[in-house]
Amino acid sequence: MDIDELEYKILVKNGQKYEIQKLETPIDFSNQNENVETQATHVLKGFDEYLYLIIEIEENNDGSFYWGHKIGETGLVVNLEDKTVSQKAMNLLFEALGIE
Repeated sequence: MDIDELEYKILVKNGQKYEIQKLETPIDFSNQNENVETQATHVLKGFDEYLYLIIEIEENNDGSFYWGHKIGETGLVVNLEDKTVSQKAMNLLFEALGIE
């Protein structure tokens, strides 16, 4: 399954429920990222805070993705620094996509 096809998925790991959901309207961060096309496309619930899947699209169509989270009530989303949580989130995403 392609990431664009992933609308909603519930995953249960070690008794913990996680939900990954496509955002109705992606959040555009391009103007904050040196005009590289950057969008939050999905939200992952089940951690201490909501995690946002952030995708960067390069000119040659190669892209990268990482997780971010909101800071307070400002709406500011920053990169997730906790490598353990980030890896767990990636594993959940890959499982939701059928990649193992």
